[in-house]
Amino acid sequence: MFEPSMDKIINPIASKLNVPNSNATHVNVLVVGLTIALVALVMIHYRIVGKRGAVKLPPGPIPTFLVGNMNDSPVYEEWHTFTAWAKHFGEIVYLRVFGTQMLILGSYRVANELLNKRGVIYSDRPSTSPMMDM
Repeated sequence: MFEPSMDKIINPIASKLNVPNSNATHVNVLVVGLTIALVALVMIHYRIVGKRGAVKLPPGPIPTFLVGNMNDSPVYEEWHTFTAWAKHFGEIVYLRVFGTQMLILGSYRVANELLNKRGVIYSDRPSTSPMMDM
């Protein structure tokens, strides 16, 4: 079988587009493409993995690249899976699904402590007392 070389295919197209007949053009395109891909991978890695080292997070299932714990998350009867995770990892479980961070509180005691007793610390709702003075 006769297979034409790439030069025989590319040269007529390149001559119509006024592209110089050089392999340097192909190398430049390859280098630029690989550089863009490398920068994109570094940015994705920093966004997903780089932030985890800054704050000590509660234990949880090990996330996979890009999708996080999407494959671990239950679709129905979630309480069974969450109860098993609470027994395995502790009363506070950390999940990440497509970059969305989630905490699962595994007992009433922990939920009451964090949401009711310490709710003012974690709330970013502004205080309404100045409006009451009017």
